Amino acid sequence: MPEGSDASWTQKLCTNLGKNDRFSKPKFGGMDFTIKHFAGDVKYSSDGFLDKNKDTVFEDQVCIYSIILFNIVSKHFSFYNIYLF
Repeated sequence: MPEGSDASWTQKLCTNLGKNDRFSKPKFGGMDFTIKHFAGDVKYSSDGFLDKNKDTVFEDQVCIYSIILFNIVSKHFSFYNIYLF
């Protein structure tokens, strides 16, 4: 969610799970919600949730995927005898 916020994530959660009997909406529009697990109710807070769970792609991963993609493409089109370097 590039433009998302914890509040909008909580709102989407409530919209999608609001009718589920295992989900309890936050009271008074707060950032906390409750999920009824088999072992009991667990209260969660969405405050800071997006920052804590933000996945980032590291530069090394991008480099590795670029090399792999280049190798796949060059093998696939090797019958054209095209030299890129």
